[in-house]
Amino acid sequence: MGLLDKIGGKVLGSADALGRLLGPERHMSLGRNLGSLACYFTPRELQVLEAQLKFAAVSAPSLASLDAKTVLKKMYGHIGESVAELSHFKYFLEKDPSSTQKFYPKYKRIESLTRDQCREVIERNEGALVLGGHIGNFELLAAYHIASGLKVTILGREPNYNFISNWIQRIRTDYGSESLLRGSEGENKRGAVLASIKALKTGKVLAALPDQDTALGSEFAPFFNLSAAHVVAPLKLALGTNKKVFTSFIVRVGPLQHRVYSEQVEYDPKSENPERDILIEYSKRLQALVIEFPEQYLWIHRRWRRRPGVDYEKNPSELRGKVDYLNWLAGNPRGDAK
Repeated sequence: MGLLDKIGGKVLGSADALGRLLGPERHMSLGRNLGSLACYFTPRELQVLEAQLKFAAVSAPSLASLDAKTVLKKMYGHIGESVAELSHFKYFLEKDPSSTQKFYPKYKRIESLTRDQCREVIERNEGALVLGGHIGNFELLAAYHIASGLKVTILGREPNYNFISNWIQRIRTDYGSESLLRGSEGENKRGAVLASIKALKTGKVLAALPDQDTALGSEFAPFFNLSAAHVVAPLKLALGTNKKVFTSFIVRVGPLQHRVYSEQVEYDPKSENPERDILIEYSKRLQALVIEFPEQYLWIHRRWRRRPGVDYEKNPSELRGKVDYLNWLAGNPRGDAK
């Protein structure tokens, strides 16, 4: 274990212990304030956020009035608050005693806009794919679905640092989720695929966040009027096993209050490209929430870096570095809608 992992592990452990002493309200406030400080030490992330926010504002004029530094500060504050919330996830999942629903009951601090199709999946013990996004407290979203009756398996990538990975795994174990994680370059893909198929066939729900540029196979769909890469393997698995596909997002709507949006994505299995059809609708729903809650979206991913029609394995030099990417994005004000 490296020095950073040792220090990071102790910091997260101490933060959890302090949070239990402070209680939820003060812990959230502390997390938000400490998170906000990160904006003063991340000039690279500010450049990426500023360029992407400016580009998105071309097709979403309400974003044009936002100050990039303010958004970055609030975004990091949101991340800090989200981390603090996970230490108290049971607090957010206290059921409303007036609720009589067996599946997706009412919670005191999470408002649900979950559609009836989700309840049907639970009642029939069917496997399904749920597509979330890097908005809101997406780890709390997984805890919410599990508490509501779903058997969730999270698909994702191993974090770059062991102390973060260990902390996330502990939190997920606490709220009852299992994870199928791959390495940063997609190692152990075969094992993850076989485990994913087994999970679907045994009635579990796969949860994935496809809105990130990765070295894995991608499908492109418009996001703020410019084609963006989405990890497509989970979709291929779901469609190949005839499972339903849902989107599910969570946003913070007030202090200690969240709202969940879950809805099925209808698609034609005979379509020429059903994966893209699903991702078009997925991106449309995510974009609407990003416009409404811009400070809760993780803008520091270079969302449009990978382009359609380019084999980056054969032509790695085509993958733009930060400076080239920002210059290219600044010169592409209208997007391509592909």
